[in-house]
Amino acid sequence: MPGLVDAYLRDLPELVGRERIVREYETVPEERTESNPLGAYTLTPESVRHLSEEELAERRLDAEDARCARFREIYAMIGLQVAIHPSGALDISLGARSSGSSLGSKGVMPWDESG
Repeated sequence: MPGLVDAYLRDLPELVGRERIVREYETVPEERTESNPLGAYTLTPESVRHLSEEELAERRLDAEDARCARFREIYAMIGLQVAIHPSGALDISLGARSSGSSLGSKGVMPWDESG
């Protein structure tokens, strides 16, 4: 199990993907008709629509939400669990849990708010 967890951690950037770039514009295709069932069009300056700041903010938020969901899925797959204790200690464990103990536990590390 620890070898599998290490492999997942090594592959994490590729599994989750890079941060998605949100374009500040979108193309406006032709309407689908009987003569043009796919809506094919020629890319021209007139077929480009620049997005408003509100639309950009919404698309960036959607992209970040999707990326966070991918991280949560990977963390669940490797059994990552994190607990912050009142003392400020951070308990991180990886792998399956059985009868209250964790496999591959990384131990307790002090929390540093400056970092």
